[in-house]
Amino acid sequence: MVSSGHINTMDWDKSECEHLYEIETEAIKGKATYPTRKFFKERLDYCQMNNLAGVAIWDVAQGLESFLDEF
Repeated sequence: MVSSGHINTMDWDKSECEHLYEIETEAIKGKATYPTRKFFKERLDYCQMNNLAGVAIWDVAQGLESFLDEF
């Protein structure tokens, strides 16, 4: 969907700690979230600050290879 459309805006949602995109195609106009490096860093920092034992990330392979740089 993103590759065939146009991303109008990208904003950081402070309350959810994730990026929010406005996407527009010929057939659809809407909003979507997408995990970014900042998204992962925020979550990893939170886990570290709270001495949590581990982290699980669902479907990391669908993102960018650079996401793995955080680990």
